[in-house]
Amino acid sequence: MPVTRLPLPEVLDLALVAGLLMHQSGGDTARTSATIRRMSLALGATRAYTVISSVNIGVTVEIDGIRET
Repeated sequence: MPVTRLPLPEVLDLALVAGLLMHQSGGDTARTSATIRRMSLALGATRAYTVISSVNIGVTVEIDGIRET
């Protein structure tokens, strides 16, 4: 069975929603960042970068050299 990848914007949205829910529920920034990265990579991203503060979450995911923020 061939492996299908999600489109880059969907990978970003799903990982960001998961991180947002975790952060709003009291997860610390390191755990939130790790979850976003782990989820992005599991969904097909080749790289994931996060920046998290107490009020903002920034995520960039990359698949085959194409990035989405």
